[in-house]
Amino acid sequence: MQLSLYQVCSKTPMDVFIDCLVNQNLRRLLKYGWVTPSVLIATWEKLFSEYCELAGDPKLKSFVNLTKSIGSIQGKLIALQICLYVLNDRDSKDCAAILNKIGFPGNYKGEGKADELLKVTRRLKSFQFELKQKLNEYQALVKDGENSKIEPGYFDKEFVELSKFMGYRIAPGKTTVLEFVNIRNRYQKEIEVIKNTNYQ
Repeated sequence: MQLSLYQVCSKTPMDVFIDCLVNQNLRRLLKYGWVTPSVLIATWEKLFSEYCELAGDPKLKSFVNLTKSIGSIQGKLIALQICLYVLNDRDSKDCAAILNKIGFPGNYKGEGKADELLKVTRRLKSFQFELKQKLNEYQALVKDGENSKIEPGYFDKEFVELSKFMGYRIAPGKTTVLEFVNIRNRYQKEIEVIKNTNYQ
């Protein structure tokens, strides 16, 4: 069976995005076909990440950057742990190459191998500590986000304001996320210009 999902801001209608964000109804991302919950969650995270980048909100950007950083550190930790396990058992050109690529250059064969692996093991702890710090930051941002959860009527007000600004009705079902963000960015820039003009 074929599968089709809303995956990018340029194709996703705002009514779908709002339902996912406000009501956590991720099934709206599915156009047709069958999909697992994990795929829906991954698709939503990717879509929301793109939205955050487009919106340019400092808090949202921090959230996205932190998520990417956590993913990167977790990936490195897994790679390091696997390579250490393999190299402690035998020589491996592939594992040595991976360690070099991650930032642990060294000779991982012969008499000096044990010393090199000890260095990597020590550095591994610093990666674990960094990951713990990043996860604490992530939890703090999530908690802050929950305290300032978007209310169902938030986007209704946004659409009314933006419709006035544009001079025509902007419909959530006919406006993509990308179009919405572009209009809102234009509106916010206009507001800033007016504020600056009034202060001069």
